[in-house]
Amino acid sequence: MSRYLRHLPCALFLLCSLAWVFPAVNETIGAMTDASQNMEYVWLVPVLAAAVLWARRKPLLASLGAPNPLAALPLILVAAAFFFLGARGGQSRFIQTAAVLLLLAAPLACYGKSAFKVAWFPIILLAFVMPVGFLDNFTVPLRKASVTVTAVILNGLGIEVHQQGTAIISTGVPPFQLDVADPCSGIRSLVALFVGTAAYGAFMLRGVWRRWALFLSSLPIAFLGNILRLLLTAFTCKLWGQSAGMVLHDNALFIVA
Repeated sequence: MSRYLRHLPCALFLLCSLAWVFPAVNETIGAMTDASQNMEYVWLVPVLAAAVLWARRKPLLASLGAPNPLAALPLILVAAAFFFLGARGGQSRFIQTAAVLLLLAAPLACYGKSAFKVAWFPIILLAFVMPVGFLDNFTVPLRKASVTVTAVILNGLGIEVHQQGTAIISTGVPPFQLDVADPCSGIRSLVALFVGTAAYGAFMLRGVWRRWALFLSSLPIAFLGNILRLLLTAFTCKLWGQSAGMVLHDNALFIVA
């Protein structure tokens, strides 16, 4: 019986956490079902986090020690501050941050620092469920860079275009215009790649530097993927017209940011 009683503090901690976790879950579901957020990948995040945690179950069970609530207190207080600000200001990201911080405090408070060292990574993965639309305003340089590279390639291939801000305008026949709007900045594909590379590294790679190298490779991959999407859309517009290009843009999910 004592083997089960040692898990009672964690069960009580998580039970008390539901008041903070449920609002975060509701906000996440709202973001997943909001077409304007373009966050179809989000439902995979908790699945990957659970899979990583399951893969680490043996070292996690071996690391379970005595409760250390004082060490977890700073995390709990910061989580409380985020939850208060989120609830008062209607900021869903603050509420989600509070839930992640509270879950992060659970292994530390209930089983000590050794368990925290094993469990922190899959819990941190849950932070990627947050909507990233607020970053769109900061991605103008990224969009302009993608458009510049795409325009250079198209002109080099004989498709006459010129750049106007974040837009590519054809000067040949048939005419077409591609505008890299906020949802096409590449930030969403970048976040999705962050999640995928982090989970893959946790499962398949040994060594911290290998995992970080794979994780950071998401940046150039997302940038190149955005350029590929623009090139394929431009080629389609050139061959079959603007409407055909938009059909490709809207349905080529594997390359759309």
